[in-house]
Amino acid sequence: HGQGIYILFFDASCELEQEWKELKFWLWAVAQYAKNASAETVPQPPVLIVGTKWATRNFEAKELEVRVTNFFRQVPGLETRLVWNIQYDRWGDETKSVLFPVENKDPE
Repeated sequence: HGQGIYILFFDASCELEQEWKELKFWLWAVAQYAKNASAETVPQPPVLIVGTKWATRNFEAKELEVRVTNFFRQVPGLETRLVWNIQYDRWGDETKSVLFPVENKDPE
């Protein structure tokens, strides 16, 4: 059977403590239970972290980045499963993040 992908959404307009508690639970659950049976020969399913309502967030992105990075130490194998959002500016400098910010638009 085919390989899946796990997308974890969180509401960035909420308080960081509230959203981190939920996000941490789901990161742990995916790392523990979402595994391929033949883990040695097949890569584990990738994980994306998507923050919605990004323009109205109540925290700095770096705060969440630090928490996710520190969480890697508690959950072996999670870091290699996260899909990284890598962007380059016009000078070729790289910005690397585990977050994919999304701004929700109101329908017109």
